[in-house]
Amino acid sequence: MEKVRVKCRIAVFSAVLSGVLICGLIAVYSQALLGTWTMKSSLPANRAEVAAVALTERLHALGGSLDGRAGAYHDEYDPTTDKWHSKAPLPGPRDHLAVAVTNGKIYAFGGFAVDVHKDASNGAFEYDPTADAWRDLPPMKVARGAAGAAMVDGKAHVIGGRGLDGTVVATHEVFDPQSRGWAEAAPLPTARDHMVVIAVDGKIRVSVDAWVALASVPMNMTSTIQRPTSGLQERH
Repeated sequence: MEKVRVKCRIAVFSAVLSGVLICGLIAVYSQALLGTWTMKSSLPANRAEVAAVALTERLHALGGSLDGRAGAYHDEYDPTTDKWHSKAPLPGPRDHLAVAVTNGKIYAFGGFAVDVHKDASNGAFEYDPTADAWRDLPPMKVARGAAGAAMVDGKAHVIGGRGLDGTVVATHEVFDPQSRGWAEAAPLPTARDHMVVIAVDGKIRVSVDAWVALASVPMNMTSTIQRPTSGLQERH
C-alpha cells in the first residue's frame, strides 16, 4: 500500500545530528524517494553539535562547539541566494541546544555551556528575527543539554536530555510563550538524550518507530566532533 508523503528539502550540517526539515511544499505519493544530495555554501565557521531550525524560509544554525568548547554562534542561511549571514549571537555559548519555532520566533533551551556533555544549562532564550535580538526567558527547572524540543499548540515541549552530573533524564517540561511559564508534563517512559523529537498532528514523536532508507550523505562530508566541518548539503 502506498503512503502519502510530504516532499521536503532536507538541510543537513556535517557532524550534526539535528538536521532541519523545510516541509510543506507539495504532497506526493510514493514508497520511497531516494533523492540526491548537492553541496551548498559552507557555514562561516567550522563547528559540531549545532542546532538547526527553519524560520520564514531561512535556516538558522545555532551554537555548536569547536575542539570541544561551546560557542554563541548564530548564522542564517538564505536558500534563494545560497549565502550565509551573521545574526545576533546567542546570549551565551551553547552546544546541544533544543530548539523550536512558533509565531515567527525561535526558542532555544538548555544545552552545554562550556564543554561537550558537561556544564548543562537550564537557560531559555527567545529570538526575534525582526529585531535580530535575543531575550532571556524564565529558566527550565532541570538543567540539561542534548534534549529534544517540539511545538504543540504554540507551547514548547522540552524532553529528555543529559543533566549536570551527566545523568540522562526522562524530564518533560512545557513552556508557554504567552504566559512565560513552565509546567511539568508526563516524563519519558525511559530516560533518553540525543533524540529526534517532532510534532505530528498534535502529537509528539520521540525518535521514529520505522525508518526508510534515503540517499546517503556523500562520504567526503563525514566528520567527527574532533574534526567538525562547516558543510551544508541539500537533499531534493
